[in-house]
Amino acid sequence: MAHSMDQDAYLAVIREQSERFLEALVGVPLDERVPSCGGWTAGDLMWHLGEVQHTWAQVAAGAAGEDVATPPRPDGAAELRRFVATAGTELLAALAARPADAACWSWHPAGGSIGWVARRQAHEALIHRVDAQLTAGLDVRPPAVELAADGVD
Repeated sequence: MAHSMDQDAYLAVIREQSERFLEALVGVPLDERVPSCGGWTAGDLMWHLGEVQHTWAQVAAGAAGEDVATPPRPDGAAELRRFVATAGTELLAALAARPADAACWSWHPAGGSIGWVARRQAHEALIHRVDAQLTAGLDVRPPAVELAADGVD
């Protein structure tokens, strides 16, 4: 299946949406409920995106998913924000270091390439940016048409 976006476009989306995610949660208490994720708090949402991006950064760098150790969850808000920011940066660096058609581990039959990881992580960051904005009580802006169409595909 051909997608309308290329590797660089997916990386730009990951960067933009991850930054907007963190911006939305500035000043939001870690125990604030996430209305779109039943039972989750803002801290849980931050931990989830950071842990997912950490794992896929390791996978993009060559690890098998089951070999990636889950790091300890940071306690405080500043430490959690730093973890999320670092995981996003590591993910972008790992994805940018390899071509889209390079093989990597995947749990999904359609996966198995760096391009698949980049696409999946672009949509992951988008969805959780929306979750963060809802949590913060901010207006949620729709994604770019190209990204929305790619997600439908």
